[in-house]
Amino acid sequence: MTDGTILLIDDDITLLDLLSDHLSSAGYSVKVAESGPAGLRNAEEQQPSLIVVDVMMPEMDGWETCRRIKKMTRSRTSWLLCLP
Repeated sequence: MTDGTILLIDDDITLLDLLSDHLSSAGYSVKVAESGPAGLRNAEEQQPSLIVVDVMMPEMDGWETCRRIKKMTRSRTSWLLCLP
């Protein structure tokens, strides 16, 4: 697990940019994904300390994304935060 790395998963690009800029300026390494499937790939590859997931997304909603992340062996040590 990489300390201080945050993965943001949201289909709202404006919100991703805003959160990414704010967290980066606070010293965190931030990765972004614009969909659930992209977030799953990033979670497996990056092994972030924290994963922030939007609940309301097309294609794969945030709840399903969180369920699948929790099943991944390499991502079990990541904290998950779901945003309504």
